[in-house]
Amino acid sequence: MPACLLRGHDEYHHFDLQPRPQVDFGAIEMQRHDATFRAYIESFYEQLDEAERDLPKEAAAGMVY
Repeated sequence: MPACLLRGHDEYHHFDLQPRPQVDFGAIEMQRHDATFRAYIESFYEQLDEAERDLPKEAAAGMVY
């Protein structure tokens, strides 16, 4: 997942670091935000699908999203 490092050093490299915004709500910043949000949503639904595969069918039958 993308992240913006606010302070310190990234010693573990768990995230794709993005540069700090230069302009509040600038075009480049908004594009970066949209791409990050899409990656988050895709990851969320991928994890949801994996979790639902492990559920018994009776348990998942009433779930609505």
